[in-house]
Amino acid sequence: MSAKRYDLSCDDKAMFDLLKELGVARRSYANYRSHHEACAVIAMAAYAYWASVRLDSSKRSASAMRSELIQIACTAIRAVYDLELNEGMLHRGCSHD
Repeated sequence: MSAKRYDLSCDDKAMFDLLKELGVARRSYANYRSHHEACAVIAMAAYAYWASVRLDSSKRSASAMRSELIQIACTAIRAVYDLELNEGMLHRGCSHD
């Protein structure tokens, strides 16, 4: 099985939704103050996804599961920035190869 190539450009719907969610989170919530706080929020988001995974497949909502996964990504990216773990910009622009 070959590895999937992910489209992480600015035009990708998942990336667009992640960036939109990050904007809402930045405006709505205070910065994480510690790794413990960030871990707790990430764990809560992961548990919400796990609750969907545990459902019978006929009762799962792909839309809800996608939303929960974007929440996990959002909380993790917020932690990188809020806890000053970002290592800087690699290059200008959005596309990655």
